[in-house]
Amino acid sequence: MFKKRSNRLVVALFADTHCGSRLALLPPGIVLQSDGEPWTPSLTPGQVELWGLYQDHIKAVMKFADGDPVCVVLVGDPTQGDKFKDELVCGDIPNQVAIAAACIEEWIKYPNVKYIRLAAGTDAHEFGESAATRLLAAFLAVKYPKIDVSWSYHGLLDVEGVTIDYAHHGPGAGKRIWLEMNNATWYLRDIMWREIRKGQVPPSLVVRAHQHAYGKCSYSFNTKAGSTTTTMYIIPSYQTITSYARKVTQSAYEVYHGMIAVEVIDGELARIRELIQLIDLRRKESIK
Repeated sequence: MFKKRSNRLVVALFADTHCGSRLALLPPGIVLQSDGEPWTPSLTPGQVELWGLYQDHIKAVMKFADGDPVCVVLVGDPTQGDKFKDELVCGDIPNQVAIAAACIEEWIKYPNVKYIRLAAGTDAHEFGESAATRLLAAFLAVKYPKIDVSWSYHGLLDVEGVTIDYAHHGPGAGKRIWLEMNNATWYLRDIMWREIRKGQVPPSLVVRAHQHAYGKCSYSFNTKAGSTTTTMYIIPSYQTITSYARKVTQSAYEVYHGMIAVEVIDGELARIRELIQLIDLRRKESIK
């Protein structure tokens, strides 16, 4: 449980930065290493757009926090890994982790960022055995000893009684618009019922990632102790669609990017700020 620093804390949750991919986040001017020599890769137009969006979302979270403590949670896949070798900026562990660290350091510029939590993602994107997440956590903990940094496979944050269950893998948002979040609602109900049958209170919030999709649902159970409600979010990525994703999604043309910011005041879940951008990937043209 976090130590109480004020009566208000903001938890920012985002995921799937896939650093190392030419289709994902890359900080402008970052210095990497190539054969022992310094090297600064150029950003693609798509990366310029993604970086600007990421910066805007961080600024919006910090404005929302208004100086109150912030906990930053990266819910898996900080790097692209080396399994999918197409569309890479770089395929090695040191450079990909360096890019991921630089992305996290955009938060650390703000002195009210007090906690950083990392969830392990998919081995195909983390060089196996959650190496990227573990290395990233170790680097940040050493470089920023005043910030509380840790990683886990599956986290359960307790912020003065408000619980946030976060992990990388979970259900999709739905392949058909009229079925959106159906499966996720069943998934959420199962989590809630498992806690209730043990005599425990379900988490206030459940957050999953991995699907590069966005969705939200809530469910309520009536118990002897009263009604309990949990909200679930599937949070999107900061990577545009890859050639592999284009194939497996059967030519999906909409992609979401963004994060959520959760406000906890005096042990109560208050506002949730949704910073989500929907982008249409189709090339539009008119022929006369």
